[in-house]
Amino acid sequence: MIAAWSMYDWPEIEVHTDRLWGALRDALLEAGLDPPADRTRDDDFMHVWTAPNLLFAQTCGLPYSRFLIDQVTLIGTPHYACEGCEGPNYSSAIVVRHDSEIEKLHESVGLTVAFNEPWSQSGRGAWHRLSLVGRKKTVFGRVLKTGAHRASLRAVAAGEADICAVDAVCWALFQRYDPEPTAKLRVLEWTEKTPGLPVISHAGLSEDDRSKIQVVFEHVISNLDTPTKDSLMLSGFTRTSESDYRPLAETLAQATAEWDPLLGALSDKTSSSLG
Repeated sequence: MIAAWSMYDWPEIEVHTDRLWGALRDALLEAGLDPPADRTRDDDFMHVWTAPNLLFAQTCGLPYSRFLIDQVTLIGTPHYACEGCEGPNYSSAIVVRHDSEIEKLHESVGLTVAFNEPWSQSGRGAWHRLSLVGRKKTVFGRVLKTGAHRASLRAVAAGEADICAVDAVCWALFQRYDPEPTAKLRVLEWTEKTPGLPVISHAGLSEDDRSKIQVVFEHVISNLDTPTKDSLMLSGFTRTSESDYRPLAETLAQATAEWDPLLGALSDKTSSSLG
């Protein structure tokens, strides 16, 4: 079996992620499951998420709801204790520079947007908001692919992009560990809350083992030591269901249909130098 916990594994909190993993592994062993000796750090996320021997991993809501929902088993959704999060739901911060003249989202038309990856729920959610104000396919003058939310925020702070959308947890981590560029940024607005980043397992997982893993996550998160809980901002766990995420797929499908052609059309202007 393999297991992963990579979505918010910043170098500054890696030691606490390791402590979380150790607590999960011990609890899984006690529950009669067979976790691996260590978590995988494979950065080919889709390969990990679809692995037939996946014990658990955290994924993003967009790839889960659009591509994985019928190929994996949903375990549940962690809670994060930071601005923009509430229970198993979270939102994304749309961020600009402090000195930007942008005061409303539609005023970013024609400017440069930084985004981490095409499958990012945060990016697609922000683009969908733009489509709701009647701006489609010609919104941004340039797109800058950075490879990471942290890099997108740094690009905006450095003036290499005008705007980006990052999830609430990444924005909280950035404020904590990148204070200098943070001081140059402000939140323009928050997207509506949607189900957060789910924990998944392989499609053939039995209902009994699914229940055991759910109990493990509930117990471990509730009993984490204070420094680890505070560093990872974990505050709870909900046994979410597929029905919680299906509306998300329908909403973001529209954004995907609108913005995939945009990304293709602007590919010659796209930079990955900050990845």
